[in-house]
Amino acid sequence: MEGLTILFQIAAFLISILTLYKGLAEYTKNNTIKRFEYLDKLVKEFSENDKKAAKEMLDMFVIKHYPEKDYSDTTEKDYKKRAKTKGDITYFNLKFLDVFLEIERDKDNDKGYKVIDETFVSDKISKEDFIAKYEESIKGSLKTFPKANTFYFTGLERVLRTNGNIYQNDVFIRNSFDSMLDFFLKIIYLLRSELITVNEIEGYFSYYLLRLRDNPAARNYIKTFYSERDFNWLFSLLQGDSPVNYLQAVKEADNNQKKD
Repeated sequence: MEGLTILFQIAAFLISILTLYKGLAEYTKNNTIKRFEYLDKLVKEFSENDKKAAKEMLDMFVIKHYPEKDYSDTTEKDYKKRAKTKGDITYFNLKFLDVFLEIERDKDNDKGYKVIDETFVSDKISKEDFIAKYEESIKGSLKTFPKANTFYFTGLERVLRTNGNIYQNDVFIRNSFDSMLDFFLKIIYLLRSELITVNEIEGYFSYYLLRLRDNPAARNYIKTFYSERDFNWLFSLLQGDSPVNYLQAVKEADNNQKKD
């Protein structure tokens, strides 16, 4: 009888262990699903249009901004709006560095445009060298926007400057960078609260974090307007180098253009 009691006790113990194991397994599964759902929300938030211009700038795309521009537009709608727009057009390009150049359409000029000399700004390149280097882009802008008369060309160092006046054509990119940096502040909070892990976010966000880390203009902007210590902590968690080194990419692009 005593042996039977012991067997019942052992069986009850084993059932308890199995029940506990099943409960833990179910909890782990549910927790994993919830973490995935939350991570999915973060990925979708990072894909929102308010951050798209900053991402494209870091990707070294040329961004054309004009009054009717809406980043939710399809390409077809976008081209139709370009052909009709009469407002000022701003070309943003990371390779333009600290440049600000204003040109106007001029049908009486052989080149089809004239440079508003007094508006040119740059400590790194002369007006003549910049125009010679990017004249095809300038002429291309006249064709892309046939009804527009005023065009601005500017780079990330100029747009993200931390002193001097900020102009309306800078605000579009600065707002997009603010949205991106505010998002990464949220990521910093979640990491420190251990609500997410580095391994969970690295595949989704490390590319742009590395681009921010390795971009001098962005780093100076963070230092001035955000908590540099917080971002340095986040950058320290990342492994490897930026997929495209900022300064090296600009140098290589320049060399390729000279060869052509």
